[in-house]
Formats: sequence, structure tokens, C-alpha cells
Amino acid sequence: DQSLLILHLRTFIPYFLFLYMITDEKQVFRILWVFLIFGLIAGIYGIYCIKFGIGHSDRGVYRISSFFENPNTWGQVNTLLIPLAISLFIFYKSKIYKIFIFSIILLLLLGILASNSRMCFFALLPTVFFVVLKFYSGHNKIFAFVVTIFALLFTYYILPDSFKWKYMNRITNVMQSEEIAEVDSGRSTTFKVGFKIMLDNPIFGVGFTGYREKYAEMAISDPDIELFKGARTDEPLKPHNILSETGAFLGVIGLFLYLLLLLTAYKCAKNSQHRFELLGNQRMKVASIFMQSFLLCSFVLGQFTPFLTSKFFWMILPICARLETLSIQRYKEKYDG
Repeated sequence: DQSLLILHLRTFIPYFLFLYMITDEKQVFRILWVFLIFGLIAGIYGIYCIKFGIGHSDRGVYRISSFFENPNTWGQVNTLLIPLAISLFIFYKSKIYKIFIFSIILLLLLGILASNSRMCFFALLPTVFFVVLKFYSGHNKIFAFVVTIFALLFTYYILPDSFKWKYMNRITNVMQSEEIAEVDSGRSTTFKVGFKIMLDNPIFGVGFTGYREKYAEMAISDPDIELFKGARTDEPLKPHNILSETGAFLGVIGLFLYLLLLLTAYKCAKNSQHRFELLGNQRMKVASIFMQSFLLCSFVLGQFTPFLTSKFFWMILPICARLETLSIQRYKEKYDG
């Protein structure tokens, strides 16, 4: 349990590193490119995995995970990087940059398809619409909305029929478990279990190490709550919802603080976008839009998967805070200086 706690605590270290490491706009933009290049490298290795059959079968569905342990994790990273790639594609005017970034977008989409992650299929659509519409206003927004619809329909049209069937099948079964086939309790059960644990321990929850024990106790007394076959023994299912996960781990207070943190980060990114637009700083406008898109996408993904301990998430939050301080600083320098 102690090692598990330390593992969880390591997740939050990037928050403080990024908060104190970033000091100016150039560093923000460089970090965004580092994220995207990492997605490119993971995508290239993903193609290698596809070519040589490096993956695993999940109830008849072959799934690729690239560098990651779980295909869902690779799918999440690709889905979260899509709005960044789209933002940079809209921002850059150079044809060379556009071709390069468009290639990355295709690679990220291929990664999502290869991961066969249902939650990523579900989160991709609202994220794409959100990030595209953020760049336009008035009649241009309507035109961008229509173009995005046709682009998505065309993408779906050119996909092989075998994948279309698999896509719809995975979407309709999104509430089923991602664990071993014997388990049919799925995400809906972990959702209920998490909230029951929160209601039983409303103030501070059961902590990062107490969830497994409480789940096992409830499985003994409730036949509808099942365990899955682990390597050595039957084990509890992981929480598959960010709200029930946070509530079970940290209680009502922790859940409230998480939602407050999420809303505050989104507000920081949105305010930063407005200030950078007034300042004519298009690069930081792109960064601000990506942050908003990331937070929206992560919240949608979090309805179907544990997301509280996502390192990527805890890297983005301090960037939102830094964008706020940088936009205020630059605004004061121009209009009050």
C-alpha cells in the first residue's frame, strides 16, 4: 500500500515542476511542440507495432499500445493531442508546416483507431468541434462547423467497412468493462461502487490505497459487484469515472476541490485567450485554445476511465496558470506601462 501511495504521489510532481520551470511564452510553445513530437514518435512506433503484430487481443479485438502499457492510455494521449495538432495547423500559414502537421494528425488518428479505445472514439467528436470553432466567430464559425461535419463524414466514409462495424460496436458497448472477459459488471458498476464509497466516507474518502480494500469488502457482501481474475488472485476493478474515482479517493471535499481546480484552470485558459487576442499574440492564443480543448477532452475521457492520476493532466494545469500570469503581465506592460 505504501508503494502504491508513493506511485500516486509521483503523478503530481510534474505540476510543481512545470509551474516553476515555465517563465515565458517561448517555453510554453516549445513544450507544446515537445508534446506533439512525442505523439509523432509514439505514432511511428505504433506503425511498427501494427506491422509486426505487437499488441494484444481484447475479446476478439486486436489492440495496439505503442510505448504504453495499456492501449487506452495511448488512445487517450492521441485524442488529447489532436486539438493541439489542429490548433497548430490552423495557426501556421506555411505549406511545409501544414503538410507536416497534417501528417501528424493522420498519425494520431491512426493511433486512436489502432488502440481501439471506445472512450477515445466517444471523446474525439466534441473535442474536434470545440477546438475548430474556438478559432472562428460569426459567419466564419458556421462555415467552420459545416466544413468540420463534412470532413468527419468523409473520414468515416473512406474507412473500411470492417472498421465501421467495429467502431459502432465499440461505441455501443462503452459501458462494459475493459478488464478480462469473465467480468460483466463493467464501468457502470465501478461508477456506483465509487459513489457508494464516497457516501460512506464523505469527508476525506478512503485515500489512494483504501479503494481496493473497500471494493473487495463490498464484493463479498454484494453479488452484483464482481472481481476480475488477476495474475495471482481475484482483484477489484479500477474506478472508471473521474467523479466517482475522486469522490472515493478524496471524499466530497476532494471532489469539490478537483472540480474547482478544473474550472479554475479552464477560466485561466479562457481569460488568457481573450487577453492574447487583444495583444495580437497568436501563438499564445493557440496555446490557450489548446488548454481549453484539453480540459474539455480530459473531462469527457474521465467519464469512462480513471484520470485523476494522469501525468499529462497534471502537466497541463500549471501551464494554464502560467498562461494567466503571462497574459496579465503582458497586458499591463502594453496598456498600463
